[in-house]
Amino acid sequence: MKTLIIFLITSLSFSVNAQNDKIDFIEFEYSCPHIVFSGVEISIYQTLNIDEYEIKAKYYNRTKQVEKQLYIKSAEFNKLIKQFRKIKNVDIINSYESGLDGATTSVKVSSSFNNSIEYSIWGLHKSQTKSKSKELLKMIQLILNISNVKIDDFN
Repeated sequence: MKTLIIFLITSLSFSVNAQNDKIDFIEFEYSCPHIVFSGVEISIYQTLNIDEYEIKAKYYNRTKQVEKQLYIKSAEFNKLIKQFRKIKNVDIINSYESGLDGATTSVKVSSSFNNSIEYSIWGLHKSQTKSKSKELLKMIQLILNISNVKIDDFN
């Protein structure tokens, strides 16, 4: 009986860890087609070191394109995943807007086998903290803070 209990506890702990390991890549993109030099791309992915993630960011500082590379620990990456899990599809659908001019923002998470979930939304802004898309906005702000990238629409 004791062996069975130990086996069950061990199996459960492996399955919980496997849940967290399914997502190992986050991608963020922001663009405003009517504003020159506004594009931002941030990729966060696991390195060969299991406890380390690499951040590659491309953005513009005025007219000069900047590329930078940072490293974070898995605890920071797990904060991003925890925030991503708070986003509800129904909230994004209920906050849907359309327009002719504005920025497009997308956040994508995926596994190393290219299974992915992506949210892409038009016109999201930091002033919408009480809107249905507030969890997505928090996710974006967390990505930008961890990456040390500033976008006036968000931070």
